[in-house]
Amino acid sequence: MTTAVVASTNPAPVAGNKSVPYEIEKMLAKSNLIVEDDLTLMVIFTISEDKEIMVKKIKSDNEEINEFIMQKLQNRKVFGKTWVEGKLYELPIKVQATR
Repeated sequence: MTTAVVASTNPAPVAGNKSVPYEIEKMLAKSNLIVEDDLTLMVIFTISEDKEIMVKKIKSDNEEINEFIMQKLQNRKVFGKTWVEGKLYELPIKVQATR
């Protein structure tokens, strides 16, 4: 069993900007997590003045997935031009179990 982690392509709180979830999706690629059921969680983060992700909260009860997301995103530099320093982003992340 493998797992796919995908940032939503239409997250309303990020104003529908497709480059934002795509950049996050690339950071979360290649997971070795074992997840039996699909789930959607919410990652709440801001962008620092150095264009680094500062994770504020991960809304999920799965500690293994939370740790994975935190390791992959916390303090990672973003490069898209649409990121706004200090803005609070809420991004739904879909975790898919594939067999």
